[in-house]
Amino acid sequence: MQAAQGGSDVDRILAQGLDKLDTLGQFMSLYQDWTGKYPNETSPSTLIDSYQQQQGMSVEALRTYATALGNELTATLNDLAVDQQSQVTQLDSVWNESTGSSAAAQAQSQLGVGLSADTESLSLTANTVTVAADTLERMVSQKASAIEQSLSDNVAGLSFQQVSQLVEYAKNGFGGSTSEEAAAKLRAILPEYPGGGSDVA
Repeated sequence: MQAAQGGSDVDRILAQGLDKLDTLGQFMSLYQDWTGKYPNETSPSTLIDSYQQQQGMSVEALRTYATALGNELTATLNDLAVDQQSQVTQLDSVWNESTGSSAAAQAQSQLGVGLSADTESLSLTANTVTVAADTLERMVSQKASAIEQSLSDNVAGLSFQQVSQLVEYAKNGFGGSTSEEAAAKLRAILPEYPGGGSDVA
């Protein structure tokens, strides 16, 4: 029942909790087999699908994008901004009539404001992507850790095999066994049953 694991860094983090969820899903299936419905009407596949909402995402890809954007901003766009502002200042020398000079100064001012706003916007975008990557990694890691630490490989100290056998006995009334035979079967799988546990797998 375990979902297929992908290859992204987020998938590898999620994989930490999948084994425990898979075991829980087996117990849930036993419950459904016995009662006719899943606990809280939630199937194992629904549980895993919910857990794996971030499947396929990549923290590293986000960080790579943010780094590339930051590098581009520093190495290319800032140089371009300086170059364009330098070009505009030359308008005044070739068009020094008062009206032209005023227009050149206005163009230089507008260009400076526009470039400043654009570079600031791109810088904020790079920072936002970095924060998003950190948040995604923290959220997925906390979720996987919580599942791994909270879930157990047994229920009330009983293994899947023990619970499975108990469900089978409960469904068929111990197969018509006498009370003594039923007690012997219980002793074989329940350590805490008086005299039990000697044949527990």
